[in-house]
Amino acid sequence: MRKRIIVFAMLLSLFSAGHSLAVPSYAAPQDACEVAGVNDPLICGTKDSNEEVALQKRIKSVLETVYLWLGIIAVIVIVIGGINYMTSTGEAEKIKRAKSTITYAVIGLVVTLAAFAITEFVIGALEGKAPEGGGTHAEEGSGGSGGSESETVEVKSIQVMGISTLKKGEEYGFYTKIIPDYATNKTVTWASSDTSVATVSNTGRVKALKPGETTITATAHNGKVGSKTVKVPVPIEVEEISFNSQVSIVKVGQSAKLTVTIKPGNAEDKKITWISSDNSVLTVDDKGNIKGIKVGTVTVTAKTSNGKTATIKVSVTNKTSSSTPGGNNPGDNTPGSTDVGKDELEIHFVSIGGRYDVVIIIRNNGGSVLIDGGVAGREKQIVKYIKALGITKLDYMIGTHLDNNHSQCQGIIPSLIPVGHGYYPVDPTSCPSKWCMSGAKKTLSSAIKKGLKYTVAQPGTKFSFGAATMYFIGTAKSDYTSETNS
Repeated sequence: MRKRIIVFAMLLSLFSAGHSLAVPSYAAPQDACEVAGVNDPLICGTKDSNEEVALQKRIKSVLETVYLWLGIIAVIVIVIGGINYMTSTGEAEKIKRAKSTITYAVIGLVVTLAAFAITEFVIGALEGKAPEGGGTHAEEGSGGSGGSESETVEVKSIQVMGISTLKKGEEYGFYTKIIPDYATNKTVTWASSDTSVATVSNTGRVKALKPGETTITATAHNGKVGSKTVKVPVPIEVEEISFNSQVSIVKVGQSAKLTVTIKPGNAEDKKITWISSDNSVLTVDDKGNIKGIKVGTVTVTAKTSNGKTATIKVSVTNKTSSSTPGGNNPGDNTPGSTDVGKDELEIHFVSIGGRYDVVIIIRNNGGSVLIDGGVAGREKQIVKYIKALGITKLDYMIGTHLDNNHSQCQGIIPSLIPVGHGYYPVDPTSCPSKWCMSGAKKTLSSAIKKGLKYTVAQPGTKFSFGAATMYFIGTAKSDYTSETNS
C-alpha cells in the first residue's frame, strides 16, 4: 500500500506533465466571441483550439482532484502509523512496521505535492503562450496594455477630481482620472476660468483668492477636456469686538493679560493686532499680554483683520501692594495711616457682566473701598480684579441696598480677601423681607457671624479715608420703607 501510493503519484505526475506539453494552451472562449460578434481568429481562436482548451481544463481539474485525494490518503496513513507506534507497547516488530508506514506515507505525500507543483508550473507556463501569429489584445477601457508597443492609445475622457468648495485663502490639490488608464500620453494642461476667484498651478493645486465661482479644467494633448466647478463662499466676518473688562491697572514691572470677545463666535478670521498708544509706558505683545514700564496711562487697541476695533484704558502705577486701613469701630473717624505727600483717590467703575456693576476706590497711600458686588457667583471675578490692583485687604465694603444683584456676593467676599468694616442701610441680620432679599440677607448674616464688623448707616454717618471723609447722605428716609429710599 505504501509503495503503491508513491509509485502512483510519480506516474500521475509524469502523465500530467506530458499531457500539458502535448496540448496547445491558448484560445479564448468561443462562446464569448460569438456573443460579442467577434470573428477574429487571432482573438477567439479556432473551434478546434477551443475544444482542446476545454479538454485541457477538464484534465487539469481531474488531476487536481486526484492529487487532493492522494494527499488526504497519505495524511491518513501517517495518522494510522502514528497510532500503531503509540500502541506498539514496546514490541520491536510493531515499532518497525509503524515507522515504515509513517516513512512511506511521508514520501508519498512529498511526491504528491511535487507532482502537483510540476503540473501547475507546466500548465501555467503553457497557458501564457499566445497562438502562433497572434498578439496581445486588450479591449479599450479594460486597463490592459492597449496593444503592441508601437500602438498609441488615445485619451477617451477625463474626470477632474477634487472638492467643490474652498474657503478664501485655502489650497487643495486636484487630480485627474483618465480613461483608459493605460493611455499612452496622460499629460494634461490645467486652467481656471476666473483666476481672480481661484488659480490653479501646472500640477493641479488650486488656491482660493476671493468669493465667487470658477471652473477648473484639465485638457489632454488630444483636446479631451475634464472640468469641475469650484465655489468660494463669502467668509463670515467679525462684526464686533469688545474687551472682557472695561478698565485695568498694573504696577511698574507687573504683567497681565487682556482678553476680548469676538462676535459672531463662528467668524472665520479672528486674528487680532494689539497696539499700545505709548510703548514707553506700557507694552503689549501679539497675544494681548501687557507689561507696565513706567507710571502713566495708555490706550490699548485690539484690531481685527477686517478693521473692527476695541480700546481699553490701562493705568500703570507705583502704588504699594498692601493697604493700611483706618479703625474698624463704628464712628471711628481716625485715619489708620499717616499720609505721605499728597493724598489721591482712584475710582474704578467695573462691569462684571449683565446688569451688575461695582465701584472700587483706592488711595495712593493705602486704603480701599468696595461698593456693591452683584449676585452670588460674581465674588471671584471681583476679588481677582481687586488683587490685580495690588490690594490684599479691603478697608471698607458698602452695600447700597440689600437686593441680591447689589449685595449678595458681599457676604462671600470676606472668605476670599480680608475685609475691615461693612456699611449697610439696614441690619442684614434682621431686616424684613420687604426691605431685603433672602439671598443677600443669608450671605451677609453668615459673614457677620464669622466676624465681619458692620454699621447700619444713617444720613450723616461718616468715616475717614486718609485725608478724605466719606459721608452717607441716604437713606432719604430714616425708616428705609422701600429700596428706593437707599
